[in-house]
Amino acid sequence: MQNAFWEARTSRERIKEELDLGRLKFSRYHDDKVGLSFRFTALSERAMDIPKVAKDLRSGKIAPWSQSSAGDGIAEYPLWSLEEWQFRAFGTERYKESLGTVRAKVCSRWRIEQTGIIELLGNIDPSGVEPDIRIDPYDATATAAHMLYLAHYIGRYNGKNSARWVVDAQFKSTEEKGYIETRGGLILGKFDLTRGARFRAIAIDLEENADATFRILEDRIWETFGIECPKNGRYPFALPKAPLADL
Repeated sequence: MQNAFWEARTSRERIKEELDLGRLKFSRYHDDKVGLSFRFTALSERAMDIPKVAKDLRSGKIAPWSQSSAGDGIAEYPLWSLEEWQFRAFGTERYKESLGTVRAKVCSRWRIEQTGIIELLGNIDPSGVEPDIRIDPYDATATAAHMLYLAHYIGRYNGKNSARWVVDAQFKSTEEKGYIETRGGLILGKFDLTRGARFRAIAIDLEENADATFRILEDRIWETFGIECPKNGRYPFALPKAPLADL
């Protein structure tokens, strides 16, 4: 019992420390940006040890089991181009710039640490492209799903004891107004994230009830932008199934 208590306490302290560090890094990242910045973080509840994560990701050992592509998000799906992942100290990183679905310049940096940390830092800069920030929370939810897909592949690669992840996110804007725009082109409302917003971390078990827990995460993302997720705006989330030979 003493060992179990100590392990649980160590895990909680590690998670708190990493989440606090993520928020600090996001604050520094946003300071020199224009537009809407965002952060998504997933921490493995149990610390991992995957020192060859960069090499194995680039070589396809950590990769989708099928070639079907994920839906669009506010940042490009991180597993579309494995060769774009670069070697970094204690892990790997993928940086991308594009116009994206929001018709604005989107910068995104995915990072994986060998201890089991997945982080996405990104920014939507409408200057020179659009007069205002326009975003569909569906795309933000899709990016959260992409992060969980990546966590699922890494967890499977590292072993079945790596199924529980702690997830949180942050948004902050330099612009006083932004607009919610659904895929149908209907503007539902406007948001002001100049003071920033984040939600309490959520524990997601990718082996049990992942779909139901994801709905809580989805609702919190929509609530960040001040509206309720419509029934027809739900992201079709389901973890990919491994081939029988890999189970």
